[in-house]
Parts: sequence; structure tokens; C-alpha cells
Amino acid sequence: MGSQEEIIKRFARVLFFDLQVYVAPNIEILREAGVPNANIVAFFKYKPKTFMTTSDRFIRIVNEVKKMGFNPVSLKFVIAFQAVSSMSKSTWEKKVEVYKKWVGLRMRFLWLLRSIRGV
Repeated sequence: MGSQEEIIKRFARVLFFDLQVYVAPNIEILREAGVPNANIVAFFKYKPKTFMTTSDRFIRIVNEVKKMGFNPVSLKFVIAFQAVSSMSKSTWEKKVEVYKKWVGLRMRFLWLLRSIRGV
């Protein structure tokens, strides 16, 4: 999956992992979720470290990303997967809360602006 040299450059520790234990089951999880092979290949090629986790964690993240509304067929799914997997659950939740507050403030500001200007 992808050029071996590129993968090793991006994550040299891949040489110390049993790929049958970590990578193969996680690739199968993505396939079962409906992620196209081309997206899996690109994902592994550019972010091999993401695959070096337990299958339980991998499944949990796949389900979280699906719950967020990302379509597994879309490349955005693996991008969202990478974002969620790159931080702890508590950090992710804090970022989501900040985003919700920001969006809420922005919406209230726009509503206020419209009501003042009569727009």
C-alpha cells in the first residue's frame, strides 16, 4: 500500500510494528465501514502512524466520525478520522465546545446586526 520508502520516511517506527496485528485489522475496519481502497491507500501512505493503534480504538473513531455525519466514501471521512485520532477524547471534546460557542456567538452577533440594521 503506497511506496514503502515514503511510508518509512513518514513513520520509520513502522518497521517495529507487526503489520498483521495493527495495520491489517484496521484496514479491514475501514473497508467494512465502506471506505474505498484508494482512500485507504492514500491515508496509509500519508499517515501510517494512524494505523498503529488498537482495533478497538480504531473502531471507536470510525463510529465517532460516522456519527458526525461524514460519508465513508468521501475523502473527507479519512481527513476527519485523522483529526479525531490525533488527539485525546477530552481534547477533542474541548475543541468541539469552543467551536460551538464561537458559532453560537457569531450567529447571535449576525442576528443582532440584522435586527439593528433592519437587514
